[in-house]
Amino acid sequence: MQDLQESVAQQRQMAGHLEACRAANAQQVQELQRAADDHKRTEAKLDQLLQEVHAEVLHLHTAVDALRAGKRQPFTGPQLEGDCGARLKAAFMGLRSRIADASTQATAARDEQAILQQSLNNHQKINAALEDENRESQAQCARLKAKLDQQTAAHTALEEEVVKLTQACQALQQEHGAQQVQAAERSQGLLQSARGFADQLTALGSLVTETGPQGLPHISLALPGSGLTWDAVL
Repeated sequence: MQDLQESVAQQRQMAGHLEACRAANAQQVQELQRAADDHKRTEAKLDQLLQEVHAEVLHLHTAVDALRAGKRQPFTGPQLEGDCGARLKAAFMGLRSRIADASTQATAARDEQAILQQSLNNHQKINAALEDENRESQAQCARLKAKLDQQTAAHTALEEEVVKLTQACQALQQEHGAQQVQAAERSQGLLQSARGFADQLTALGSLVTETGPQGLPHISLALPGSGLTWDAVL
């Protein structure tokens, strides 16, 4: 029974450890989820930046088309005089750099999100394994508890049987003691009766010893007042 109790205590300790691990994993999952949400927001910002870049590219294309058509609607004034091509080239180079940076950031964000997703999947698998182990541990604890309850019930029944046997033994001892007392009392009464009878014979009777007809000793006992005589030839 002590082994079962120790096993139940170990199973409970293991269940507590599994519960702590599950809580820690749940916290890590929440942190990973927050990180994933942050990356989603970063991706949204990058997408917005790409849209702005694309809008600016379209705007520059419109400006180039207008210049080719001899129109100056998007760029008027001194900015088209002298260095218009250099400005366009610089603008395109800046856009290309911004697009490359945005693409690099987006790729890094996607890679990091993939890593986080893989880590999240691993933690979910670990949580599932811990849940299975916890359920198995709880089932084993339940089986051990049922066995312990069964043995406890059997032990209780044995204790009750021992109590009944003890009470029966005590009753037999009391009965035997009473019988011994009664036997002693009867023996004492018989002894007292024998002594009284002997005293009565001594007090009431008179022994007459004489020689019988064949020369044998003859004893005559007369009980006064009764008219009885007892004769014996030795």
